[in-house]
Amino acid sequence: MDKLMNNTWFMRIIALLIALMIYLSVNPDTSRNTNRVSNDEPQSSQIFPKPPGTNNNNQPAPNESSATLENVELKAETGNDNYVVSGLPDTVSVDITGPTSQVTIAKQRRNVEVYADLSGFEPGEHEVDLKYRNLDSSLKVGINPGSVKVKIDEKTTKEFPVEASFINEEQIAEGYKPGEPVLNPKTVKVTASKAVIKQISYVRARVNLQDADQDLKQQAQVIVYDKAGNILPVEALPRTIEVSVPIQSPSKTLPVELNQTGEPPEGVTIRSISISPSEVTAYGPENILEGLKEIKGPDLDLTKIKEDSVVELGLPLPEGVKELSQQKVQVKIDVDKEGEKVLKGIPIETAGLDEGKSIEYLDPSAQAFDITVTGLEEQLKKVSSKDFQLVVNASGLEDGEQTIKVEVKGPNDVKWSLPQEEATIRISGTQS
Repeated sequence: MDKLMNNTWFMRIIALLIALMIYLSVNPDTSRNTNRVSNDEPQSSQIFPKPPGTNNNNQPAPNESSATLENVELKAETGNDNYVVSGLPDTVSVDITGPTSQVTIAKQRRNVEVYADLSGFEPGEHEVDLKYRNLDSSLKVGINPGSVKVKIDEKTTKEFPVEASFINEEQIAEGYKPGEPVLNPKTVKVTASKAVIKQISYVRARVNLQDADQDLKQQAQVIVYDKAGNILPVEALPRTIEVSVPIQSPSKTLPVELNQTGEPPEGVTIRSISISPSEVTAYGPENILEGLKEIKGPDLDLTKIKEDSVVELGLPLPEGVKELSQQKVQVKIDVDKEGEKVLKGIPIETAGLDEGKSIEYLDPSAQAFDITVTGLEEQLKKVSSKDFQLVVNASGLEDGEQTIKVEVKGPNDVKWSLPQEEATIRISGTQS
């Protein structure tokens, strides 16, 4: 033995063995780590008869710890853009065990990716093991669930019209109500399996009306529904659309009252005046609207009306009123112009001449007058000599030359004048 102890090579070998034993006692994972792979490579979930990385007392080995990453998103990788996958759960949980430093990093970064590798699979139903990436190779990993049943279908795309859907409409500002919404764009494209496309009944863009008291413009999420009103887990493009909603305040429909000022020019008669629209809607607080009976104004200056006219007039906004449905109205004015018409040679009739006497007209010698008729042009067109009667009443007149008033009978809707109001006559003969 002394001889061996004095041998230099023997002592070196003993020292090396002791050093190796100390190293193995400090690094119990050495044998496992010799089989590590790069953490950039996809790895499958590992199944253990007891929680991974624990000793016989179900406790993590020295210098190790365990953790569970909850709600890790699960993705499908088909390698084919024309396929759509159904049946995948949205999330899975991932159990990790290993060096405490790596467990801590994994918990902080949460960049683990879990996916179903479906590349090379054909349409149909399949059961597939889940894989993961972005975890250090020193970690033992368990995915729950470790495998899933999926269905692969060919994608199809169809365009659907979008309707606006109001939420919290009962919570809109008091007295207000939504108007007709305007959507941009009006259609979206939905890509899904043919079976899912057949289930689509309608597509809505939801607009929140809570506390709305003025016009809204929102980017509304597009949601796809089946016939029963259930939301279908499909993606519409675009995912959101712009929805504009006019928010209408309390309103009241009121007549428009025109304020006429001045008189029409000489020879012009106003036949009719009409307003379009004759009613407008006023928007504003309830207490203001309750006191309104009409919209007063605008002013129409009749002194400027010389012929049939259509004028546009602005409506004054009553105090306290927020808005009128019309800012202007059209006023149509129909007029009648006065004209003049001469009816020539209307005979003068003699009435009441005593028996046995005769009458001679000295002025007018023709026993007839021309009548000048004035009135509205439309009325003048209808007037003729037959509408007038000129009469001299000779009852009780003595013989000799007389000047007597000529009476005129004619229509009531025109005016007339004679070249002279009296006729000069001569009565002759003896009363029997």
